[in-house]
This record gives sequence, C-alpha cells and structure tokens, in this order.
Amino acid sequence: MPSDEITAMLAVNRARNFEEFRSALKGFSVPGQNFLYADIAGNIGQVLGVRLPRRPAAPPADFIRDGAVGAEGWDDLVDAHALPSIENPAEGYIASANNRPTDTAVPVGWFFSPNDRMERMNALLERGRIDVDTLKQVQFDVAMPSAIAIRDRVIARLGPAGADAGEVERLVRAWDGRYETASRGARAFELFLHRFRAAFYDGNLSPELFDTNGMLGADLDAAPPERVRRAASAAFADAGGDLARFAAWGDMHRLGLQHPLGFLPLIGGRYRFGDHPISGSSNTLMKSAHGSTNERHTARYGTNARHISDLADPDRNWFVLMGGQDGWLNSASFLDQVPLFLQGAYVEVPLRIETARRTFPHKTRLAPRAPQ
Repeated sequence: MPSDEITAMLAVNRARNFEEFRSALKGFSVPGQNFLYADIAGNIGQVLGVRLPRRPAAPPADFIRDGAVGAEGWDDLVDAHALPSIENPAEGYIASANNRPTDTAVPVGWFFSPNDRMERMNALLERGRIDVDTLKQVQFDVAMPSAIAIRDRVIARLGPAGADAGEVERLVRAWDGRYETASRGARAFELFLHRFRAAFYDGNLSPELFDTNGMLGADLDAAPPERVRRAASAAFADAGGDLARFAAWGDMHRLGLQHPLGFLPLIGGRYRFGDHPISGSSNTLMKSAHGSTNERHTARYGTNARHISDLADPDRNWFVLMGGQDGWLNSASFLDQVPLFLQGAYVEVPLRIETARRTFPHKTRLAPRAPQ
C-alpha cells in the first residue's frame, strides 16, 4: 500500500477526538515522527505516525547493505493505529523534542538524537504550574545537562584543581551548563571539548562522527583514569591558546542570516543580512547546532520559529519568526522579527475578528490591479 501523507494530514485537521486523530495517521509513512494532540476539553495525546515492517528487533550486522538484503518484514506493515500511543498521562503534559521514541514491538530505527532536549523540558515542566510564561521560558532555555555530565566525568578523574590550574580549567570547573551569549564558561568548555576529543581519541575519529555527549560519556566511563587525565591536561593547555580570541560564547557562536542567493560568489554579500551572537547549542531547547570547533562559526541548524497557543482562548496565540512575515526580498517586513527572536519576545495574534480590529491599528487590503 503506498503512503498518503496528504490525506492523513487532512484527516488530522478534521479529527474531533483523540481516537479520530490516531486513526487519521494510519496512512502516514514518511517521515516517521511523533504527533502531539490537544483539544479544548484539556485532553492531550501522542501518536507515532509511521508505517514500519514487522522486522526483527535486533539491528542488522552491517548498515551498508545491498538491495537484495533486508526484505524481511516488508510484506506485513504496522501503522500508527498498531503502534504505542499516549493519552492523558498522569504527569499532565507531554514533552517531545526529537528524542528516541518509546519501545515498540518492531524497531523504529537504530540511530536517534540524544534525549537532552526532552529531559530538560521534563525537568522544567515538573517544577509546578505550567502556563504561557513557563512555556516561553522553556522555548528560550539554553541549558545542556549532558555537557555538565561530560565536564563532571572529566573533573572526577582529575580531582581538585591544583594551584597551577589555568584559566580554561577554572572556567570549565565553574560553568553552570548554560550556553548564553555572554557566558565565558560555555566558550571555555567548547574550546576544551574540541581539544579533548582530539586528544582522547588520538585524532583517529572525526568529531562529526560521534558528536553526541552520550557516546563520549560512555567511552569516558570505560577508559582508564590515566588516559582521561592525560587527554584533559593536553586539552586544557591547548585550549588556553584559543581562549583570548573570544570574549564569550556569543563571540564564537554566531547566527548568520542570508537569502539563498548569499551563497553566490562575488555578489553573494548583497544578500547577507546579519551576523549576530546567538545563544544555545546543538542539544539545548533553544537549539542552534554547530560542529566541534575552536573557530568562529555560524549555527548550521536549529530553532527558527516559536509558537504558543492556549486552546481555551482563540485570542491567546504567540508567534515569532527568525526572519519576518514577508518573504519578499528587502521588503519592510522581510527581517522585522529578528530582534524579537533574539530577545525571546513574541507577537500576540488574536483569532477573533473583533479582537484583531481592536488590537492592530493597521490593515492590509488586497485589491485587483486596475487594467493598464
């Protein structure tokens, strides 16, 4: 049976309850993803939208395989209605952020993003009442607990700081795990981590191939303490030479804004519109992904919009885009929301027409062009 994502999404929009929502996704196959549900009565749910072969749970021995191998299970597919779902959990909320899916009877996959973002979201939401202000704080959060876990594993092997500890080591030890633009600790940790990976793995692996703190953490736990101490000492010394080039994380970690034409040689500079310090990192809730580097760099992937809606009130909706509402090059609203995005601010958008008329002083009127 071919997949039919368009029909599935149309049915999702017509769903009147969670069961209809779940059934609507039976035909959804690609790309497999978690779908979240909420209604005005306060019901919430999560559905795994994908169709998968009923294949063995164990991963294949070799992921680079020819087309004649791996056909097992494709004649018996399971869909969203057969896969696990969540409805009205006891916690009162559902967090989802590109995390590893729940266990299923058939394998969903074997490679997943780390769970940092979901775990951090859970930690923030478990603190008490969840309201709009709470969700705004969640969307702008830049803490990464897995980075602190790596730091603590290394420090545990080193013991207390000696009198000869350099500035990088002192900053790394004192860092709170937050990737704020003004953070000197985030800058020091990333410079140290870049050097540490190279020393710990003896330069035999590209950082891009294992750019997750979970994998590095497991290797640290299994490594002899002396190997960790030796790599850390070399990394602290080498990172000391990098430190003076950047005053804080935002001087090193940048947000570059450009039109696709900005990639053109010679004239591309005319289509580049901003180079801003940006908070966050690869696995923070306010995501701004980057590779392992000790150079000034731009975020290559991450958060580009924020949206919050209170389903109990059609007028309580908040949006912000990293660019602007208008995609017309160089128009007045092409980049007008960039300052709001960087500040963590929002535009409140009511849906009741009477509220919109009272709230917004300007309106756009579309009319046919007069004949020439």
